[in-house]
Amino acid sequence: LVTRIGMRSGLMFSMIVLGLSCIGSGLANNYETLMASRIIGGFGAGVFTAVAPPAAVLQFSDRRGPLAGGIVIGCFSLGISLGLGLWGSISEIVGWRWALAAGGVLSIAFGLGIAGVWRTPVAGERLEGVRLTKTVISEVFANKNVWLLGIATLAGYGAFLGASQLYPAYGATRGFSPTSIAVTGFLFGISGVPGSIFGGWLQESGARIKPILITTLLLCGALYFIIPFALEKWMWPLAFGIGFLLNAGFAAVLNSPAQSSRIAPENAGTAVGLLLTIMAVGGFLMPYIFGLIVSVAGYESAW
Repeated sequence: LVTRIGMRSGLMFSMIVLGLSCIGSGLANNYETLMASRIIGGFGAGVFTAVAPPAAVLQFSDRRGPLAGGIVIGCFSLGISLGLGLWGSISEIVGWRWALAAGGVLSIAFGLGIAGVWRTPVAGERLEGVRLTKTVISEVFANKNVWLLGIATLAGYGAFLGASQLYPAYGATRGFSPTSIAVTGFLFGISGVPGSIFGGWLQESGARIKPILITTLLLCGALYFIIPFALEKWMWPLAFGIGFLLNAGFAAVLNSPAQSSRIAPENAGTAVGLLLTIMAVGGFLMPYIFGLIVSVAGYESAW
């Protein structure tokens, strides 16, 4: 979509679709309408998530681009953490319908703001949209490096989602306090802010994607092994470390298409979208597998 209509239009379109779906969710009078509006909202959010990192990277013709991409990806973590943290309080005050509608208005406002301030990079005319051809499409879908990066990140990303989603139940079985469990969950998310920026900085400094990804995944795996043996007081640094490392590698992966000499700039968003789609498979499978292992062999084996 963004290859065809351009990055500026794609960013604006995605935010407006997301905003309208949130307003529609707030106005829904039955479950079916609510479900349909949330699916549409997921589509809009997915477009924006795929396009925003390369849009930031491509604003710079020098090596500062990856750091800009890391900052944008870090903002995703910040938004998720703030949204999950504030949602309950806001919905208690104004009700969930008005809370959703307010979020929708905010999204539309940002979408229109993007239309007003976005500037196509110098020598980036093709970022304003090109005709879709077989060659253009195959440049991404026939690129084995994109598939390899996605598959390599699939398990790591899925394991992170499984850990962050299922930790509250695990903490309860260990007898951890509700406050400690809540802070640990928050740290899983908010650590992505410095982690993503760090990953972008590593790339800006000349580090290559392969060693960044391998190192962060191995270190994350080591921290997972420690969790079953760690005392409650160590859960906070463990959660922060896992989120930090995972998002450092995650940012490097999502930045890579906009830096690749084998992918045209206008196709970078499509490549990131493909990466996110592959990772989403892990985001579904790994928590499910984690839960199956817990039911059969316990949390220790799952970690």
